[in-house]
Amino acid sequence: MYAQALRVTGNKALLGLALFQIIAGALAITFGSLSLVEGCYLGDIAQGIWAGSFIVITGIVGAVAFSNETTCLVETYMWTSAFSVLLSAALVTMETVAYTFAFVDCKNQPSSCNETCLSYHRWLMAVGEFLQVVSIGAVVVAARTLKGRNDTVGVPYKKLITDV
Repeated sequence: MYAQALRVTGNKALLGLALFQIIAGALAITFGSLSLVEGCYLGDIAQGIWAGSFIVITGIVGAVAFSNETTCLVETYMWTSAFSVLLSAALVTMETVAYTFAFVDCKNQPSSCNETCLSYHRWLMAVGEFLQVVSIGAVVVAARTLKGRNDTVGVPYKKLITDV
């Protein structure tokens, strides 16, 4: 009852970004799993799996927010997307470190070089960067979707009028 009274206008960009998050999050899970199975450097931390799982959940929340268009769901999507930016940054950082160490090992000992792991690290870095951009876009689009609402949820804001 209360959620229906707080409907916000639909935004197709919200759905598009949510779908991008689901697809890219699934890619992160895939490459994170392959990195774990292959035994790549820092693969046992499974950062691709953890970050990808949360971002897929965030994308699902965004798709549900688009279909239901309630203020609460759009706000939830906005905040989970903001957290996804941080997870994506952590993913890129961890994969950059892993790639650097794997690359140095390949240069020092070419006979024991695992090119497959280097590829997985590259893909996870690229997916992480893409997810950062998409998640920042999702925060902006969700905030703009909520901007025009006329409800009393949250902290009221009053402009301060002074005689200066």
